[in-house]
Amino acid sequence: MRRILPAACAVTALGLCASAAVAGTPAIPEETISGRIVDVTCGPPCVPGDKPPRFNGHADIVITYKKTGQQVARVSVEGGKYSVLAPPGRYRIVAVPDPEETSNCWVLNPRRLHVISGQAQRKRLKVENVCV
Repeated sequence: MRRILPAACAVTALGLCASAAVAGTPAIPEETISGRIVDVTCGPPCVPGDKPPRFNGHADIVITYKKTGQQVARVSVEGGKYSVLAPPGRYRIVAVPDPEETSNCWVLNPRRLHVISGQAQRKRLKVENVCV
């Protein structure tokens, strides 16, 4: 009995240390990618609410890995402003206006993006309606 008790204590202590190590594992840091979607259909770039109304501000922001094309995030936005969290890496980011609309009028202008740990990124995304 005397030998079993110290062994049981050692196993319990080892289990507590292992669970503390897992709980203390740092998460992958994510940085903010934010910006505005600008409609370049009009002469000077127009924004949601300009006259005549063009881009209504509803869009999906799609972020994919630059090398593989694998999607990292897809966020629906309103009002033309967006903010997305992504881990450091090299990405391609694009605004897809009116994702539920099936017309092929919108020309998408993807941008390349390099997210560095500790640095927030701002990107202005352009959209253009070629049917207007």
